[in-house]
Amino acid sequence: MTSSGPVYCVYSDTTSQSAASVNTAYAMQFNNFEEGYGIVIDNDTQSPPKPTKIVFQYPGVYNLQFSAQLDRVDGSGNADVNIWLRKNGTTGAANVPRSDTRITMTGNAGSSKTVAAWNLMFTAVPGDFFQLVWTTEDTDIQIVAAPADTT
Repeated sequence: MTSSGPVYCVYSDTTSQSAASVNTAYAMQFNNFEEGYGIVIDNDTQSPPKPTKIVFQYPGVYNLQFSAQLDRVDGSGNADVNIWLRKNGTTGAANVPRSDTRITMTGNAGSSKTVAAWNLMFTAVPGDFFQLVWTTEDTDIQIVAAPADTT
């Protein structure tokens, strides 16, 4: 099965995402479809289900590009955040080797913002799903959904 056009997607999330527990893996959510063809977002098996699964409908080599604005919403100090790619599963065995990147958040609430933005290359076949997964050492670190500046 081949695509009749370019396969791509643009998804975002309109909510800020936080970690309930330190050093626990959470899949990033995408609740807003902007445009695309051949890639859909599906719910995971959490209770309640969350839109975290990036599902591919065509075979190919893909470049997943993302950005996530990280912010310390309370407290101070240093805390690591890890972000990586997970394929077709929820266990550690599904983690894609060499896809993890660590960011160290430093500073106080309100002055500690960092944007994680990079590309991840991989091969997918129809039905494969990937998730962007993150963990933090501090529950005061969030992935923030910031509205556009209106000035």
